[in-house]
Amino acid sequence: MEISHEFSHPKLHLCMS
Repeated sequence: MEISHEFSHPKLHLCMS
């Protein structure tokens, strides 16, 4: 849902996965 945040920190998204 928070695409903007994911784009800003793509690495963070992978870490959370």
